[in-house]
Amino acid sequence: MKETIRVIYVLNATTMFGGANKSFLAMLELLSQKGVEALVVTPDTDGIYKHLRDRGISTLALNYRVAAFPPIRSFADCVLWVPRLCGRLLSNHFAARRLAQVCKEFRADLVHTNVSVINIGFNAAHYVGIPHLWHVREYGDLDFGYHYIWSKRQQIERYRQCNSYTVCITKNIQSYNKLSGNESSKVIYNGVISGDEKLPDSRKNNYFLFVGRLEQAKGIIELLNAYSEYTKQVSEHLPLYIAGDTDSEQYKHLVVSTIESLGVQNDVKILGMCDNVNQLYAEALAVIVPSAHEGFGRVVVEAMNMGCPVIGRDSAGIREQFENGRVLTGGEIGFGYSNNKQLVNLLINISTQKEQHLEDITSRALNAVRKLYTMKANADSVFQFYQSILNK
Repeated sequence: MKETIRVIYVLNATTMFGGANKSFLAMLELLSQKGVEALVVTPDTDGIYKHLRDRGISTLALNYRVAAFPPIRSFADCVLWVPRLCGRLLSNHFAARRLAQVCKEFRADLVHTNVSVINIGFNAAHYVGIPHLWHVREYGDLDFGYHYIWSKRQQIERYRQCNSYTVCITKNIQSYNKLSGNESSKVIYNGVISGDEKLPDSRKNNYFLFVGRLEQAKGIIELLNAYSEYTKQVSEHLPLYIAGDTDSEQYKHLVVSTIESLGVQNDVKILGMCDNVNQLYAEALAVIVPSAHEGFGRVVVEAMNMGCPVIGRDSAGIREQFENGRVLTGGEIGFGYSNNKQLVNLLINISTQKEQHLEDITSRALNAVRKLYTMKANADSVFQFYQSILNK
């Protein structure tokens, strides 16, 4: 096996706040220490592009878009749908051709695409005959409403093609993409924590917390409805802090107007994007993760690692994490719910929960995440997969 593995990474966005990019940065740092030489491709020159350049990592910005049909949310979207689709197809075609040339110049051993909804890396690798690895971090259609070009079935066929490999971040995502038992597919959980972070000395326990992007997929409107019902049933109720933001002014207006229409504007505090999120976890009574189809649930791990109880929707990646913890520790590591009525009851019960019971759950949760979701375990598994692919 050669000492240096040359990998081209293709990202879908340059935001520093997205879970996919956070996981990528943690993985890249440790892989670089193992002898991986990286060239990172981004769709623009903002955010993570500048961050990587400042660190001396080779970067390249190309003009490409997600390999999904344009969304239709308005009459204007209908009128512009065909031009937008043609624009995406042309941009991605030329970007893939340029990337294929870069593969030759860089002498790449493989191309690793950081999400499943970008296809220029797959096409470029196919053009030059080197392996391609998809990092399947999302459901695509269920969580973000993407509809793959040209179909989900064709996307799954690409995963299964010769010289095509997949890393799925949960067993559930692997199963959803019909890749269970496929030799070219591995389940490798995200690396979220170092595993030796110091726990805070004190906890105030004076609010509930939501952390994440403000978008439909994250379930914030459903949470607000449940929280409103909770305030009606508990006279001395706790406030709800929202740590997150959105690029959509329309959706932000929906969130604000929902808060006002429910009459909880004095109880809900929107913090925006926060640099002190670990302190927020440490001081919260519980963090709530209401996503209906969370691919992995990075917030779950981050919160548990800070000793914060987690209330999570019993589905997708959140359910899998709870199940993993149950198997590992022999007990529950979080509070699951299936509908808003159950969520309301959990908010009420946890507000009055005996402190010792919460400590038992948070202790098991901390033990579980520090064994399952470390950055080192993630990087070790990805590197071993690289070696396996190239040995073939």
